Amino acid sequence: MARLAIDLAPASTLRHDARLRARERRQALATTIVVAVAAGFPLIRTSNLFSASTVRDTNYAEGSVLLPVVFGSIFMLAAWVLWMNRQTALRNLRALNPFLLLILLWCACTAFWSPYPVTTVKRTVQLAGLILIGLAVAPPLGNLARFAGTVLSTFTVLLFLCLLVALALPQVGVDYQLGGAWRGIFWHKNIMGIVSAFTVLLWLRQWRESRLDWRVCLAGGLFALMMLVLAKSTTSLIIAMTGSALYLFLARDYVRGRHVTAIAVLGAALLAMLGLHLFYSVMGRLPYWEELVGPIAGLFNKSADLTGRMDIWQLVALEIAKHPWQGIGYGAYWLGVGSPSQYAIDILHYIPLQAHNGYLDVLNELGLIGLALVAAMLAWHAWQLARLIRIDRAEGAFHWAFFVLIVIANISESILFRGVQFEYFWLICSSAMVSARLRLHRQALADARP
Repeated sequence: MARLAIDLAPASTLRHDARLRARERRQALATTIVVAVAAGFPLIRTSNLFSASTVRDTNYAEGSVLLPVVFGSIFMLAAWVLWMNRQTALRNLRALNPFLLLILLWCACTAFWSPYPVTTVKRTVQLAGLILIGLAVAPPLGNLARFAGTVLSTFTVLLFLCLLVALALPQVGVDYQLGGAWRGIFWHKNIMGIVSAFTVLLWLRQWRESRLDWRVCLAGGLFALMMLVLAKSTTSLIIAMTGSALYLFLARDYVRGRHVTAIAVLGAALLAMLGLHLFYSVMGRLPYWEELVGPIAGLFNKSADLTGRMDIWQLVALEIAKHPWQGIGYGAYWLGVGSPSQYAIDILHYIPLQAHNGYLDVLNELGLIGLALVAAMLAWHAWQLARLIRIDRAEGAFHWAFFVLIVIANISESILFRGVQFEYFWLICSSAMVSARLRLHRQALADARP
């Protein structure tokens, strides 16, 4: 009997290892599907395909019928992955950015005074689901390479479909109301622009990490750049150039030291102060907004008021004054005709979907309390990135590049805490991955101590 047990032991061990590998492959496939759908689906026009309008043809308060079905499915898939690895998921949850969880709690609280409590609850559930996805892709369950590779493949395929649609069906894929800018299968030409810009940066990472042949990376990057130009989105062009330069700069070895982040911030602040001092010395006053923004905006054929955004900002400021501390309610303002934004629609003579300033929208919907929590979350994430870049320069530089771009882009476009937008989704996943990465590093250091 003892000899029989010895002979059977290797076979049972092999079967156990095979089951583990099969389970890991299923979980990897599940997270790949979750990331691909979460990143790509909200961008695609699922209705109003042959209309020249660039406005989503959905019910503003309830959203697309397809959206809760699709995202409910991938939320459950992410929850399944976490349940299968619940001990690891619990550790990553404890290490998660605490202010992100506080924001989730505060968003839920705003349902008590929201004029559209059902919408507020739905938006809060979306935020909770995105956090679940972030935990599902965080190491050791996932990693940046798999996450970025999945997003790159998804975006490249979508851009190729945009190319085919724009060539074969220009009435669908080309927006002639905006000067013949391409939009393909996306809702707006700016969406195609931002997708192209992020794809350029993702192909740049593939080339720098030598994950693919350099000729493949070059072809992919040039294709994404071509689609970026055809989208005629100057904001996206700035994002592509700035993000690429920032990533390459931070990834180099000459950016070293424990205080590199503080040095960079202080250096930028010093240059800004010197510029203001020089202007004040010559003109005897501080510069106006138009004088600061005008020269830069002129390079990209834009007006100093950011193409009419200030008109919207002034109208939103009137609403903020009614509920400065608690906000009107998460996702309960820009809901179309008959909603609290009706007076803005009457004055502007069109239906805006956002304030074109993410921080202003957060202040309006979540109040000063919510804005303070968002600021704390961003500051916590920046502090974690400063720690990560000392551990893994390449990974930290890539997270830094996207983080800076999203924080800056949120000034002219509402990105943060706006439904299931890609940039917002990326930031949540980035925060979860960085927190888990630092947790594993601390654990490795603790295990290495005698």
